[in-house]
Amino acid sequence: MTDYDTLVKEYAQLTDQKNSIDERLDAIKAELRSLGAGSHPIAGLTVSISPTRRIDEAKIALLYPISSHPELYTAKPDPKKLRAELPAKVVDTLMHEVGEPRVSVR
Repeated sequence: MTDYDTLVKEYAQLTDQKNSIDERLDAIKAELRSLGAGSHPIAGLTVSISPTRRIDEAKIALLYPISSHPELYTAKPDPKKLRAELPAKVVDTLMHEVGEPRVSVR
C-alpha cells in the first residue's frame, strides 16, 4: 500500500532542494556571463555565452506586412481569446490531453 503522506513530504523536501539548486545555478550563470560572448574552455568543459535572440515581430510587420507577404505568416487560434469568446462547454470540447497528467503539491 502506498504511503502518500511520506511521498508528499518527500516531494516537498525535494522541491525545496531543487529551488535552492536552481537559484545557485542562476547565480553561477549570472557570473559566467561576465566572460563575454564566445566559447571559453574552463575546467575541462566549454562555457558558451551567446545572446538570446527573438524575431522582432513589430519590425517584421513594418518591413514585410502581411498584405504584401502572406507567405511569411501563419494563422493560429489564440487560447486566451477562445476562452474569453466561447462558452466553457464549447472550449472543453476543443481540448485534448497531452502527455502525463499534471501533479501539483503546494
